[in-house]
Amino acid sequence: MLFEETENSSCPMGCGMDETAMRHLGCPPLPASDLRSINRWMSHQNTAPPIQLAIMRSLKAWILDEPIPPFPGDTTDKLDRITALAHTEQSLIGWTQAFKGRLSNKWTTAQGLWYDHMRHNLPSSEKFPKRYTGPIWMKKLVAQLIYYNLNRWQIRNEAAQAAESAEEHRKTREMHQSTITALYKSNSTDPDPQALYRQPLGDILNISNERLVNWLQSHSASSSYRAHQHHDKPPHLTQKLLQQDLHKCIEHETER
Repeated sequence: MLFEETENSSCPMGCGMDETAMRHLGCPPLPASDLRSINRWMSHQNTAPPIQLAIMRSLKAWILDEPIPPFPGDTTDKLDRITALAHTEQSLIGWTQAFKGRLSNKWTTAQGLWYDHMRHNLPSSEKFPKRYTGPIWMKKLVAQLIYYNLNRWQIRNEAAQAAESAEEHRKTREMHQSTITALYKSNSTDPDPQALYRQPLGDILNISNERLVNWLQSHSASSSYRAHQHHDKPPHLTQKLLQQDLHKCIEHETER
């Protein structure tokens, strides 16, 4: 499930912290460039300076797990007063919620005031862009924050999947090596040694997973052939090991 909190698991990005819900937003190994992109977007959209300052300082503090700084506005200025109210309301809603698109409506009101200010101070020869409205600005801000959230979640997932793949590869390799080691020991009492055992065990155990599978497949084919030739069955240990390992590991390896 998206953003589900897991128990007793460490962050897959290797920061050394336990992974909790929304941990991916503030994980230090993840790049901070996306947050800077939000700041650039705000500048491009002619966001009111006090609004941009309040939001960016708060987002950065939340990501760094620092106290949210108070808004240092001028209470005599209408824009600053509404921005301060928006900042206070957002703190009550939670800055975590901002990354889910849950923002105070007062941000919309404050930005709308700023656009009105820009429009009234625009020379009569220039046309004010229709896209500059409080609601449109808010919709785009929500999109920016959610994109930041999902982008970092994707990076986190890619790291987790890589770690899981490496662990799965390690376990599969150890299973193959254990089976081959047991077969080598079993073959030491066999009066008819196979060509497969001519290479030292240490050399065999160091080959790639794919070649380990090939060795086991060759052993299986050779054992079947010998059993048919001597009208006998493979040794009990060989049967048991092949049932436990080959049927599981070879099938898994060929599907990858």
